[in-house]
Amino acid sequence: PLKYKKNNLYRGSYMTPGTAAYILSPKGANKILSAAKKHGLEQSDFIINSHNIRLQYVYPSPVKYNKINLRTSHGE
Repeated sequence: PLKYKKNNLYRGSYMTPGTAAYILSPKGANKILSAAKKHGLEQSDFIINSHNIRLQYVYPSPVKYNKINLRTSHGE
């Protein structure tokens, strides 16, 4: 497991390494927004941690990779 290493409130909390996508419920999104307002904004890989929300791993993934246009995130 990947643990948060910065010396702040989240230190030692578990993070979500190597994910293809994040799925947040409306309640989870509100928790993340509240944490950002209270403690400051972090990179998504850091603020989505076990201190702020309950983490779950879903297998098989309900998220499908884009197989038609693989460069949609790069733009040209």
